[in-house]
Amino acid sequence: MGDTHETPTERRPGIAIVRPKLHEDTQANRDLFKRWTKLHMRDTLSLPKDKDLGGASRVSRYTRVSADGGEDYFYTIVLDDVRLPRTKTFQEIPQRLDLENTRVLGEGEEAVLLPGDPRIGTEPMVFSIVAPVVGIFEAVVDTDTIQAVHKSHQDLPAEVASETNAPNYTLVTLTISHTTPYPTPFQHVQRLRSSLANLLGIVTNQLVYATVYRHAADAEPEVFSKIAQGQDGNGDWVVCVLVGGDADRQLVDAGYEGVEGQIEEWRKRLEIEGSLQNLDIKIGVWKGDVLMC
Repeated sequence: MGDTHETPTERRPGIAIVRPKLHEDTQANRDLFKRWTKLHMRDTLSLPKDKDLGGASRVSRYTRVSADGGEDYFYTIVLDDVRLPRTKTFQEIPQRLDLENTRVLGEGEEAVLLPGDPRIGTEPMVFSIVAPVVGIFEAVVDTDTIQAVHKSHQDLPAEVASETNAPNYTLVTLTISHTTPYPTPFQHVQRLRSSLANLLGIVTNQLVYATVYRHAADAEPEVFSKIAQGQDGNGDWVVCVLVGGDADRQLVDAGYEGVEGQIEEWRKRLEIEGSLQNLDIKIGVWKGDVLMC
């Protein structure tokens, strides 16, 4: 687990996407994992800044109901530089399940293992309850007018990225891969991002935060397992579009289909236009659960 730190000539901002899966999806494990998540997020954000690569500025967790009725998770860690997860400091963030025994709990923080838990005193690891997989993606900044209309997901302001606000936000992800030997041009992905962001901004009348991310295979640390092919968050490109205002409730109350219904109609229109030809595209709709900066 050596430190592969490289002195960069220019920073490469982006995100780490994490897709954890509980070994046993029970309510008790969901609650326990959420307590662990909050402490782990604070540990990640509290890392001292690397003089070259910076640090992590925001960690977010989103959820949805899985196909089998369980709970799916989608995490994003906003990074000043995508090479940060390859550093020894980042890889040594404690992975103990009982994080309360690795440091002093801060104000409002709660121990992961509650009194009476048989694991107390056994030094359990989080991997005993969950299997995480990771993908690293570099933000691609464009200079077209869409940036003036929609804010950047990479630079989500602190007043938005708070746990109090989390339930009022919906994250829509496009995971895009090409099905031909030829890579999908950024301009094509950019148009998809613009189209989706425009749709969500119009139907919800809310400010939308959208960014295109490109897979950064060279920055993926070997110590972490990679997201499997075909899952949300594993593609040549990932587009993240965050919309606030409890969009689902707002749309349904107005007599319209919710976010998933709106996006399905959007996808159908793109298929008719031929905009999805030669693309493998997976759309995820996630509800905010924990946002921390």
